[in-house]
Amino acid sequence: MPKYAGCEILDEKLANDCTIKNIQRYTAQVEYIAEAIDMYIEGKVYIRFVVDTKGLVTEVEFLRGVNTYLDHAALNHIKKMPKFVSPGYQRGKAVKVQYIIPINFKFE
Repeated sequence: MPKYAGCEILDEKLANDCTIKNIQRYTAQVEYIAEAIDMYIEGKVYIRFVVDTKGLVTEVEFLRGVNTYLDHAALNHIKKMPKFVSPGYQRGKAVKVQYIIPINFKFE
């Protein structure tokens, strides 16, 4: 599996857990669009992205959206995700790895 910055020094299992937690932390920082707040729109946007063989986040698309404002906010946020320090490997060769993640927009 690809490794997020700061997770590369850990063993495989811990590195995977660390990477998932860092992706979750990053997605939690998405900006709630003012227009969506004004309309009290909440929900989950499901985003698919690929970490390519160089560790770059590519092929970002939303699979299921809530509202145009939130869909685009989530999509743009994931497109800005920092490069992974290590791509995924299979049999010693760098490979693309696909992720599907929910981004939850909810008033607190």
